[in-house]
Amino acid sequence: MDFEGLVRHPEAFRARVVERLEAGPVDFVEQMQFVEEKQETGEKYAASAVLLPLELDASSQEYGVILNKRSTYVQQAGDLCFPGGGTDRRLDRILSRLLAWRILPTGRSEPLRRLLRASPRAREVFLFVLSSVLRESWEEMRLPPWKVEYMGALPTIWMQSFPRVIFPVVGKVRPGWKARPNWEVESVLRLPLRAFFDPANYATCRFLVQTPTEEGQGALEWEYPCLVIDDPTGEEILWGATFKILMNFMERVFELPIEQINPSRRVLKELSPYYFTGKKRV
Repeated sequence: MDFEGLVRHPEAFRARVVERLEAGPVDFVEQMQFVEEKQETGEKYAASAVLLPLELDASSQEYGVILNKRSTYVQQAGDLCFPGGGTDRRLDRILSRLLAWRILPTGRSEPLRRLLRASPRAREVFLFVLSSVLRESWEEMRLPPWKVEYMGALPTIWMQSFPRVIFPVVGKVRPGWKARPNWEVESVLRLPLRAFFDPANYATCRFLVQTPTEEGQGALEWEYPCLVIDDPTGEEILWGATFKILMNFMERVFELPIEQINPSRRVLKELSPYYFTGKKRV
């Protein structure tokens, strides 16, 4: 069944996502070992866990992805991102025990139960990562952990600007909750997956970044592929790690031919002068 057929059948959509994610390789165990070894030597490597939250739109009856727009008070200010962030070794290990005991509905999802039959190390790592994304999603936008159904995971990716490895988890968000962003999040957006199948939405974006130098202010220029989103509040640019994770998801689940996307459209975006540091809260 193609994408058009799947979007009209929510259960078939869910089954397709779970099947394709389980069929693909995921490198969580190896990459977590790498990060832990780096940390033991004193290097500033970090693990970040993010949730790719899929939600069925009540009006269109089509699936989309929930995205946060980062506030000016955090690093990468103004970027669109998934809920998630740095792991907490103490707290997330405690929460992972609750998942293992299946106290939360998330821990009772069939894909997770199959995953937990893997090696003890894989069980430990995946529960730790999942606990982290559930905690961060609650902190950032009050997404209740019991509203998230684990569906699978995607391969890790490396941040280019920071020594950080991102561990992406895919989850289905159940209805009956309202986003309440905290100070880290400027707003919450919902992007229909259909947008990824329209070539007109893709572009190459030239980013201008103002950075402090010894002489005063300097500027960096980057060029990256992106997806242009027409939001009621204005045009948004999806790029970087979030864009890459979503394209990996679309390629794996829906066989979207990423290598054939070669946009002729070009856009310009000026990033916040606080992009690398975040603005100090008063």
